[in-house]
Amino acid sequence: MPDGDQIERLWIRSDPGRFRVARRWLAGILGEAGWFGEEVRDVVVAVSEACSNAHRYGDDGRMDGKIDLEIALNA
Repeated sequence: MPDGDQIERLWIRSDPGRFRVARRWLAGILGEAGWFGEEVRDVVVAVSEACSNAHRYGDDGRMDGKIDLEIALNA
C-alpha cells in the first residue's frame, strides 16, 4: 500500500444477523472520509451482498464461519 493509506479491518461471524454491524462500520468509515448519500449507500449495499454470498456459498449457510472485511482509503 502506498504511504498515507488508511486501512480498517473488521471480522464478523457468518451470521446474517451480524451483517448490520458491517454495514454500520463501513458507513461510519466512509462518512468520516467525506463520502455521503448515494455513494455510501451503493458501497454498503455491495459489501452487504458480498457478506451474504460469503455466508451462502463460502460457508454453506452455516453461521459459525468468519467473514473478514478490509477497506483501504487513500489519504
